Amino acid sequence: AFYQLSKIRNTKKESLRDLKECYKNLGLSLDYMYSYKMQQTTEEQKYFYSNFTSHKYPNFIKVCLELYNQTGEELYRNEAFKYAELSKASVLMAMLRSNEGSKIGLIPENYKKTEDSISMAFNMLNHLNNGNSEIFIQTRTEELVKQREALEYLYKTNYPDYFKLKFSHEVIQPKGLQKTLSNNECVLEYLLSKNFLILFYIDRNKMLIKTDTLKHIQLTSLADSVYKQVSVFDQASYKPENIADFARKSYLLYNILIKPFQNEIGKKNIIIIADNALNKIPFEVLTTSIPKRFDNYRNLPYLIKQNSIYYAPSASFLADVKQRPKISKHSRVLSLAPIHDDLILTDTLSRSLLAVRSDTSILNSLPNANKEMLFAHKIAGGKVLSDRNATETNFKNMAGKYEILHLATHGIADSTNSLLSKLLFTKVENEPNDGLLHTYEIYNMKQSSQLVVLSACNTGSGTTYGGEGVISLARGFLSSGSRSVIMTLWSVNDQSSFELIKGFYTNLKSGFNISEALSKSKVGYLQRADNLHSHPYFWTGYIIYGDASINLFLKNTHTRLVLLIIGGFAVVLLILKFNSIYSAIRKLFAYKRNVNR
Repeated sequence: AFYQLSKIRNTKKESLRDLKECYKNLGLSLDYMYSYKMQQTTEEQKYFYSNFTSHKYPNFIKVCLELYNQTGEELYRNEAFKYAELSKASVLMAMLRSNEGSKIGLIPENYKKTEDSISMAFNMLNHLNNGNSEIFIQTRTEELVKQREALEYLYKTNYPDYFKLKFSHEVIQPKGLQKTLSNNECVLEYLLSKNFLILFYIDRNKMLIKTDTLKHIQLTSLADSVYKQVSVFDQASYKPENIADFARKSYLLYNILIKPFQNEIGKKNIIIIADNALNKIPFEVLTTSIPKRFDNYRNLPYLIKQNSIYYAPSASFLADVKQRPKISKHSRVLSLAPIHDDLILTDTLSRSLLAVRSDTSILNSLPNANKEMLFAHKIAGGKVLSDRNATETNFKNMAGKYEILHLATHGIADSTNSLLSKLLFTKVENEPNDGLLHTYEIYNMKQSSQLVVLSACNTGSGTTYGGEGVISLARGFLSSGSRSVIMTLWSVNDQSSFELIKGFYTNLKSGFNISEALSKSKVGYLQRADNLHSHPYFWTGYIIYGDASINLFLKNTHTRLVLLIIGGFAVVLLILKFNSIYSAIRKLFAYKRNVNR
């Protein structure tokens, strides 16, 4: 009401007064809704509540931007960014804060274990099939609610620092984010409302905010169309008119999402924080211009040809992960390639199956999975688990000891409950686990890998909740401690997967950071591919989620040269030192001989 009044006031002073009242009241209501969401019992309840409230944030941000335009006060721009961040991935951040609080000793370890076991129990209730008694499920749920409430009351009274951290409203401020970015990085964050789009651009030196009057339904329709064109292919998709249709729609998205900041972006690496329908789009395929010819997909002017791109759930998450110390582990890669013995999916699995790497309801062994695994081991060393050794139990027991986790297997996405999406491991007799690693199990794993490579289908797919983003297998690994995850947006091709992953590890070993290594692998694949395999389906399904700015290997060129020079200098010093000592000993013996005479 105050916002509408501000539009019809006769004087600027009255309009500003109404805008400030609107700012005050909307801010209070959003703070209350955020607190209420974080007090929900289960993660799933928080996701649903976020879905219900996320559309309210853009309206408040629009008020902040109007106040900034009228007053010039930087406070309002910072508030716009703050509430954009509060609307994104808050449940994920709460999980990370909880884990961090436990690590730094804000609560006893046994309390954190109790908290995790309650969360696991809640998630397992979702796993129960319809044959279980509704009375049992309801009774068990009530018991778990009481246990969690008692534990949170204990935190509030006896461990207030942990309680405050766990339920904190704090998010990264623009200047804080800028300190974590290199000169060659920029962040593009999007917030999509029913009637407008808000775009944030942040690099190390500046923040820009723009709005677009494009309606939600228009952008969603355009994004869905491009997604369908790149995630599947058939003979018709290679017709010039269909290539032209894709190029034009892709260019429309580029004009909306990238072009407003193209001068500032230049050749920088881009970090995308998407929203709603934009979560499914690989920005790499956006075309930066309309070509004159449409005879193949290879020669289209894709954005990836000039910028490396990766993705993050929120700027607060990105800044948090970037500030973590890089934990150097003795063992580099844990590589797994399970065997499935041509397992035929049950009816239940078939219904929940969105796609698997073999793209069939029969889970055949993957011809290139072992090649991927062995190549990763060749490049970085570590441990190989294949065939009968690639079990869920072995993976859970060993994951915390390695810097890179590489899983070349089948993935099954559950379209109704993302917490039940799963990765398939080898199932052997007397195995304590069932060979299906569910998303809810990953959330409760303890590991701190720098990179997880999920070379399976739809590992980035799942249910999309407003504000929270996509709840997927990849997000499970970020929540449990991974710095970054390479995930897939659709059913990936086995042969092209191997070629992309091979190029990625080769580039990684050459000293490129994670984002650059994958981007260069994609561009290299595109340059080598024939017309059939230049279709985006084959090369753009893999994207990186998290912080992909770190170098996991030393440069093979100048860094090694510097190390050789330093090593050589050290050898020279040792020789000089040895000569000095040898000379002193000779003088001492000569002196003794003279004295004896």
